[in-house]
Amino acid sequence: CSLSKGTNLGSIRDCKDCAILLALMTQYASEECKYFVFSSPSARHQDPFLEITREATSKTQNLLEQLKIIKDKSGELGGGTDFPFKFWRNAIDTKEHIDTWVIFSDMMISPGHQEMGGYDSSNLVSAILKEYREKVNPNLLFVSVDLQGYGNVPIEEESKNVVNIYGYSDSILKFISTRKSSQVEYI
Repeated sequence: CSLSKGTNLGSIRDCKDCAILLALMTQYASEECKYFVFSSPSARHQDPFLEITREATSKTQNLLEQLKIIKDKSGELGGGTDFPFKFWRNAIDTKEHIDTWVIFSDMMISPGHQEMGGYDSSNLVSAILKEYREKVNPNLLFVSVDLQGYGNVPIEEESKNVVNIYGYSDSILKFISTRKSSQVEYI
């Protein structure tokens, strides 16, 4: 996907670049943050995700160089889009406490929207989040940012602690950092 015509963000040319940049900004602004890229498994990686550590990008302070490092690393994955169910399964099994999960993508990935689990109902976004909330942290905030901004997915009844954002704005990070349990509460 490409950013809106007329948008000039220097060397930031597509949704993937924008997602990486926003994720880097989120990582640097957070007290504690794990940063993952996700796609699909490949010959090099059986999982559809890779962690990007601060050490991996700290070799340079140049944001565009960091973006290139992460793009190169994400190129090790496949070309599809698989939700990182294995990450969530491990977080549930080890009782890893997560306050906020932010996913930047070029499509809406959210409970009831893009479930990404096929026909196995235990591997739906909504099912894995429900299980995580029941067993580990009932207050997990799940934020899905559709940078392409399609916004054509019908909004289902409001889900507590699920925020869906359509499109790109420099206010996204401010919106995410304002701890509210729903979009309606924020507005």
